[in-house]
Amino acid sequence: IFFYTDDWTQEEGTQKWTTPEDKGSVPTVTKSTDGSVTAQATAEVKVTGGTAKATVDSKTATELVKQAKDNKATEVKLEVKAADTKDAKAIQAELPKSALSDIAGKTDAALVLATPQGEVKLDNKVLDEIAKAAAGTNVTIEIKAAAPTLEQTNTIGKSAQVIELTITSGSKTIGKFNGGTATFASELPKALDGKRTAAVCIKADGTLEVLPSKVIEVSGKKHIEFTTSHFSTFAIVDADEAGISEEQITQAEKKNEKLIAGVQATTIKAKSAMVKTKKGKKAIKISWTKSKGYKVDYYQIYRSTKKTKDFKKMFTTKSGSAKSYTNTKDIKKGNTYYYKVRGVRTIEGKKYYTKWSNVKKQKVS
Repeated sequence: IFFYTDDWTQEEGTQKWTTPEDKGSVPTVTKSTDGSVTAQATAEVKVTGGTAKATVDSKTATELVKQAKDNKATEVKLEVKAADTKDAKAIQAELPKSALSDIAGKTDAALVLATPQGEVKLDNKVLDEIAKAAAGTNVTIEIKAAAPTLEQTNTIGKSAQVIELTITSGSKTIGKFNGGTATFASELPKALDGKRTAAVCIKADGTLEVLPSKVIEVSGKKHIEFTTSHFSTFAIVDADEAGISEEQITQAEKKNEKLIAGVQATTIKAKSAMVKTKKGKKAIKISWTKSKGYKVDYYQIYRSTKKTKDFKKMFTTKSGSAKSYTNTKDIKKGNTYYYKVRGVRTIEGKKYYTKWSNVKKQKVS
């Protein structure tokens, strides 16, 4: 006997047809005392042959982006629970490409993938680059931890922890982020506790690149955190065993310090002009140039009806290559508007800003 129903889950006797896991995770939003906002969901996990595959269905992904946008989230977090991975050595998280594109385009949030193997944080710029480079409808982020191979022990030592980070979409591997930054943090291996540690990238030729890193505490346990502008094969090492000097570690740390100082010292010069849209409506075009030197991920344009206060963000550009913005909304004849611009760059998961541009005054006649 067949009959039609709008929602079969509401019909009597269907309660046992599904389990809560089949319905996916309902996104939640949490706000911290430091002002950060996280939109979070838990991935569904299936383990096969030592690899835990975590997936987010399109419905959950859409709701996650909506919550992030509505609550102006600083992070979109996807959690892979330890109880679901069954000690898998590799964890693959698969997300719709459209979700990454929406997070990058509709929010300022970073994506955090929290797993038993470690936590990956991809800033908004990285998400935009991944979405542009993706060759399929889905994007897979993989974290794989392993002991060093016999060949690797010659350069990084026996006590090192090797971490392979990869991003794939379709048949394409996405390695470079074109100015974006990724942060990785994992629990410090017991063999390295009390040692002078360092984080390194193992290059294709076997040589090591020392990365900016630091030891942090998470839930009472020591973790090591490092930043990178690309995905590759990395390792947490005993610096002495790997032959890494204190000067090399210091230089890696100073590299970020110099970058931060350079971004913060960057100046911007703005100008404005009255223009008309294609439909003949009045608009105000703000254009700018910045001092030579340090790149930014994107620009923010602020507006006020007062010269020195009450500025509100009007627009965020999609990239650091943008040079202008045309304000077409809320333009009223007789009003005077003031604009200012600043650049933004994420370093080690934290946003840093250029100096504000000069304030531009524009009267609508």
